[in-house]
Amino acid sequence: MKIITYFSILLYVLYACRTKPQTAELKSTELDVRESEIVTVTDQQINNSSLTTAKAERKTLRETVQVNGKLDVPPKHLVSLTAILGGYVREINALQGMKVRKGQILAVLENPDFLTLQQDYLESLAKLQFMKVDFERQALLNQSNIGSRREYQESESNYNVMEARVHALAQKLRMLGLSESQVTKGEITSRINIASPINGYVTVMNVNMGSFVAPQTVMFEIVDPEHLHAELYVYEKDISKIKKGQLVTISLANDTANTYQGRVFLINKRIEDDRTVRIHVHFLNHDDTMIPGTFIKAAIAINAKTCWVLPEKAVIDADNKKYVFVQLKPKSFKMVAVRKGITQNGLVEITPVDSLNLNDVTFVTNGGFNLLGKMRNVADE
Repeated sequence: MKIITYFSILLYVLYACRTKPQTAELKSTELDVRESEIVTVTDQQINNSSLTTAKAERKTLRETVQVNGKLDVPPKHLVSLTAILGGYVREINALQGMKVRKGQILAVLENPDFLTLQQDYLESLAKLQFMKVDFERQALLNQSNIGSRREYQESESNYNVMEARVHALAQKLRMLGLSESQVTKGEITSRINIASPINGYVTVMNVNMGSFVAPQTVMFEIVDPEHLHAELYVYEKDISKIKKGQLVTISLANDTANTYQGRVFLINKRIEDDRTVRIHVHFLNHDDTMIPGTFIKAAIAINAKTCWVLPEKAVIDADNKKYVFVQLKPKSFKMVAVRKGITQNGLVEITPVDSLNLNDVTFVTNGGFNLLGKMRNVADE
């Protein structure tokens, strides 16, 4: 009986010896978890990591819809120049990419048909003057009941037909850029000038010296970038958020460093095959270096919100969560979980996961990743 009692006591002692260290280990682990949220650094480590601190600020940020698009100009500010009657190219005064002004001569064409048109105009004008005299004479005779009424009506008809022909020929001369008064004076030419109808830049040039330009051939294309606009493609799911007058921030796809401002001017009422809606945006500022057809990226501001913000660098990603470092005291920092909100112009909205008075807290705005690395190294040790 005593042997059994001694054996039981021995088992109890062995069990107690094994369980006590395990309990101490658990407590130590729990302490490490709490301490792992805090990191302490030296002055040298602060300097090496370029660590900076600041308080959160209250600012107004705008929620945005990110879209793509391209630069474009209205149809009336993109001109294709053609030769109405065609002709041989005798002069070229433009180069592709050149800035031109309204009325500037870009090329000179020559064609014998130009002479024929001017000849027809002069002959018709002379006939019109004769028919006018005859018509006035017949009208006078008709009033006196002397002349034949049939001759009066015939002279009136001939006069009206010739007058219409003269007007039509005069219009053709004006379309070719020829002056009726100069032709009337006998200044007949076999050449016509091709002039720019708008201010802008030559973007297309399809002529060379001596070539024959047919009437349907586009000789030049000129674009006026002064009326440049942005055509954006908004997906169907976002179109209900877009309103006329909303502010738009635009950057060129090949130059994201520079941004331009604009406002929504028109919203198309048609959904394209790719389930997008075209949005017409007018620029508030742009420059002449912007080329129609360039692809762009844009952010349409849809909602304004006043919130607590920090620089984007202050928020770090770890374990699929967002964190910031809060200064507890000089050289001592604690990692706190937050939620990110609106991001704009390098600032980000933050909302603490746990209760935290953002008005009284100093945050690490640069060097957070270095603190995270040191904290994890300490935890591993």
